[in-house]
Amino acid sequence: MKYLLFMFITSLALSGCGGGSSGDNSSNDSGDSTTTFDQIIIPDGFNLRTSYAVNLNIDLSTTDPMYLSVYGNPTVTLNGDIIADTSSRIIAGELNNGQFNGKFTATSGLSSILVEAWHFDGTHLPFRKIIKLPQENIVIQN
Repeated sequence: MKYLLFMFITSLALSGCGGGSSGDNSSNDSGDSTTTFDQIIIPDGFNLRTSYAVNLNIDLSTTDPMYLSVYGNPTVTLNGDIIADTSSRIIAGELNNGQFNGKFTATSGLSSILVEAWHFDGTHLPFRKIIKLPQENIVIQN
């Protein structure tokens, strides 16, 4: 009796698991669901690499304490004013004796960055520079 009860419970468990196929049975209108590599068209200039590391080395001739912010894709107005999109800040930190060494990851959608270095006391104009990307090593000196 125990054996029959065990077999009954086991058969219920197995029948509840379903029995559909594990593959995808969908196909396109032509009935052909495979594409070979030589059928793929890659446009000129297409880059499969979507992100890359960027080394940022800054050496400004100052000993004043400064704060650094790097923003993505800044806007330049018709009169030459630079506008940072503060929601796009990539990296931030302090400059020690005018120096900063850092690394960040840029994506292929990032065409330029704005590097801003502000004096803590606010008595001097900030250092601001737009850098075009892609670049893997950025060195800024003044």
